[in-house]
Amino acid sequence: MLKVFAWVSLGVGFACALFIAADETRRPQKMGVMNVVWPVSALYFSVFALWAYLRWGLKKTREAMREHTHGQGGRTGSEKGDDGSEGKEQLRRSRWEQATAGRDAPSQMCSASS
Repeated sequence: MLKVFAWVSLGVGFACALFIAADETRRPQKMGVMNVVWPVSALYFSVFALWAYLRWGLKKTREAMREHTHGQGGRTGSEKGDDGSEGKEQLRRSRWEQATAGRDAPSQMCSASS
């Protein structure tokens, strides 16, 4: 009985991996390594990997990324827009710079305490 369950489990895992690999040939991932990671993960996670791929993996395809940036006028978030507003990267950088502004560098802190 366990032998039958093992063969069925292997078959389902291979079927999930083949489904994901076939889908990735039509819609490749943004990061090339994920084109290998998703099918390999399906070999041992089986239907859980298929569920995760359908839930999160499809959002990371090049096609989905292109559609996402298409709504922003082709901007990636790192350059200024037509209205003069800064992109997401610039805002993150300026927040980080604001958070660390006025703090001494670690080397200065060590020399000041000795």
